[in-house]
Amino acid sequence: MPQLNSTLHADAIEEGTAAAAPVNCWALTVKCAAFGSFWWERPGATIADRAFMNTTGFTPKKNTPKKKVRCWCKPKCQYGGIVRINSNRPDLITRYEDLIGDVYRSPGVVRSGSENRLFLHPQVRRRSRIDCYLVRLASAQHGFVNLESGPFAGQIQLVSASKRQGQQEVLILMWPSSSVTTTLGKLELSWILKHQ
Repeated sequence: MPQLNSTLHADAIEEGTAAAAPVNCWALTVKCAAFGSFWWERPGATIADRAFMNTTGFTPKKNTPKKKVRCWCKPKCQYGGIVRINSNRPDLITRYEDLIGDVYRSPGVVRSGSENRLFLHPQVRRRSRIDCYLVRLASAQHGFVNLESGPFAGQIQLVSASKRQGQQEVLILMWPSSSVTTTLGKLELSWILKHQ
């Protein structure tokens, strides 16, 4: 995963010198096949300042007073991360589920402080050529991913991973022809997309 300075790249884009940056900041077209379980909204004075934030985590069982928890795998600086989608979109978002299937331009997963960040903006047509997919791996459906054993083959970027009470949730950017090894075996992108 590239270790990039987001501020540097944002400045390069505003100045029109993004090509001079080490990585083309908006080189990827990402399709959102799934998201993590933990959502919140970052408030702002205007719609353009607001953002939808997403990561892996767990929701409490019904009829319990506990709040949602992230429970990022340790070390958090390696497995903690957030997806950010700016609110200044052409259509109003009323449910987070409405974002599934959307396509965005993105620099990919970058480091921001001690966390991974995936910035998705601007939104583009759904029929655009897709470079990679944002997918969620849930242990109940996809098996457990041993993050210490090098489970990713091909081009994959980890956004975040959470583990709690025998459950695991992993959020990754995955390219065609890549795969993930879990306790169920080697999972190809095409199979994962059918089981989101």
